[in-house]
Amino acid sequence: MNSVERKRFLRLKPGLGIGRDGQGLLYATYFVTGKTRVYEAPAWVKRLLAASVRGIPEEKALELVGGEAGVSPKEFEGVLDYLYREGIILRLTLAEVRRINRGRYGRQIEYFYEFASGSTPFTYQDRLASSSVVLLGLGGVGAWIALLLALTGVGSLTLVDGGTVRESNLSRQPLYREDQLGLRKVEAARESLLSLSIRV
Repeated sequence: MNSVERKRFLRLKPGLGIGRDGQGLLYATYFVTGKTRVYEAPAWVKRLLAASVRGIPEEKALELVGGEAGVSPKEFEGVLDYLYREGIILRLTLAEVRRINRGRYGRQIEYFYEFASGSTPFTYQDRLASSSVVLLGLGGVGAWIALLLALTGVGSLTLVDGGTVRESNLSRQPLYREDQLGLRKVEAARESLLSLSIRV
C-alpha cells in the first residue's frame, strides 16, 4: 500500500446538501429524509465542505482553509472532529472515496449513508454481495425483480420458471428479447443478466 492509499480523505457525507445564508448560518439538508440541521459556522467551514464534495486529502484541506482564513491546525482538527461526530463529513481511505465516487454501486452506497448506524454503508453493500435469493417465476413481476436484484448487487440469484419466452412477454418483461423467443425463460433471463456482468 503506497502513501497515497494510506492517507485520510475528507468527503462530504453523500446525500447531504450544504447551504449558507448571509447571517453566517450553515444549513445541512439530508436529501433522502428532507431533514435540515442549522449550524453557526465561519465561512471557511463552507469552503471546506465544498472542497470535500468528491473527496480531498486531509492535509490539502488544511492548506486550503488555513491559507485563506488563518485557521490553526488545532482549530481545524477540532472542527473536523465536530463535523465527523455530526455525520456531515467522513474520514475515508482513497479506496473508499473511489468506491463511492466511481463504483458501480456508488449511488446506493450514498443512500446507505443515511441509514448506517454503528456500521459503514459498505457493510450493507457487502451483505447484498454475499446474499443469495431464489426467485420463483420470471413473468411480469419476477423478471423485473430479478433485474433489480441483480443490478443492486445481490451475489447469487437462483431462477425458477418452467415457461418459455413468448412474443407477449416482450412488452412487459425486460429480460427477454425477440431473438430469444422459444427459449426457456431461465436460460434467456440468465443470458440477459450475464450480459450486465451479473453473476447468476
